[in-house]
Amino acid sequence: MPQDQNIKGFTLLELLVVVSLIAILSAIGFPNFMDWRTDRLVRVAMEDAASLIRSANTLQQRGNYPYVQFKVSPSGSGVIFSTNALKLNTFAQRKRGNQMGKFKNIECNTSASDYWDLNGLDEKSTTDIITHLTKKDGVCFSNDPSKYDGMSNINTKVEGQLTDQYLIICLNKDHKKKVRTNCPLTFNKKEKAYLIQWTRFGTIAKFKWSRNSWNRL
Repeated sequence: MPQDQNIKGFTLLELLVVVSLIAILSAIGFPNFMDWRTDRLVRVAMEDAASLIRSANTLQQRGNYPYVQFKVSPSGSGVIFSTNALKLNTFAQRKRGNQMGKFKNIECNTSASDYWDLNGLDEKSTTDIITHLTKKDGVCFSNDPSKYDGMSNINTKVEGQLTDQYLIICLNKDHKKKVRTNCPLTFNKKEKAYLIQWTRFGTIAKFKWSRNSWNRL
C-alpha cells in the first residue's frame, strides 16, 4: 500500500520552540502560584483559629460549659489551636471556693493539663505556620464578665485603634526565607499574614496584612 506523502511531523526546531514557550510560561506563572499557595496556607490556619474562638464562645453561651478556653500552643515549626472547658458543677464549686483538690480558683490555666474537665474539645494543628506568641497562651470566655481573661498581648494598632485582644498568624519564614519562631507585629509589604481580633462577647473580626497595615476582610 503506498504511503501518504502529505503526512508531516514536527521538526526539531518546532519542538524546541514549543518547549521554550512552556518553560517561559512556567517561569512566569510559578512565582504567582507559590504566592497564592503561601497565602492560602496562612489563611486556612487563620480560619481554623477563628472557628475555634467562635466555638469556645458558643459553648460558653449555651450554659453547659460556663468557662471555656481557646488555647494556642506553639509546637516546633508549627502551632496547635484547641478548646478546653469546665463543667457547670466544677465552675460553681470553684467560684464558691469550696472545690476539693488541687485547683480552687477559676483562671485561664494553660500549663496544667488536669485543670480542665474537658481537654481538646476541638483541636487544629498545622506546620509551617506560627503566631506572634512565644509560649502557650489562651483566652477564656464566661458569662461572668469578671472571669473573662484575655491573652498576655501587648497593644498593637488595628484600624487606627490600639487593641490587646488579637492573634497574629504568619509563615514560619520571613520574606528572605529566614526561619523565625514567632510573628512580628509588622511585616514586609510582600509577606502573607493575618490577624484575628475578638471581644469577650465572641465578636470576631479578621484582617489581612497589606503593604503596611491591617486591612479588614
